[in-house]
Amino acid sequence: MAGGPQLPEQGLRAVGAGLRLGCALAAMLLLAGCGAEPDEAAIREGLEVIHREWAEQARQVDQARQTPPDPDTISLPKVNLAAEARLDLKITEVRKLACHQAEEAKLGYRCTAEVKASIAGRPPVNRRIEGRFVAGWSRWVATEVHAVDVN
Repeated sequence: MAGGPQLPEQGLRAVGAGLRLGCALAAMLLLAGCGAEPDEAAIREGLEVIHREWAEQARQVDQARQTPPDPDTISLPKVNLAAEARLDLKITEVRKLACHQAEEAKLGYRCTAEVKASIAGRPPVNRRIEGRFVAGWSRWVATEVHAVDVN
């Protein structure tokens, strides 16, 4: 026999089906975050990611509103320090209150947490938030986040 031992055709089909099933299960576990609900660090990470994305969009809107510079003069880029300070959110504390799997076949977990955060130049505030947190390939992502109460 040239090329080494050969498996019967049924054996090859069984191996192929087993590999496909194994790959499908592995993908489901990765997408589900291996079944672990987010901890406080993951909630913080999700909130920081969503804030950074929002801040970048706000910067782009501010830049689009600026008048274009005069091509005959050299000028420094215009920076609105008050707007930049408004975008500089610092989350100092996260306390997870509850998490449960999201309903209706949505991925992730619906979590409630108390968050202490401040914006440059202002004292920190405490807010109770609720949102959906989904484990991505390399980080947790927050969606549908809103304040539950304001104190």
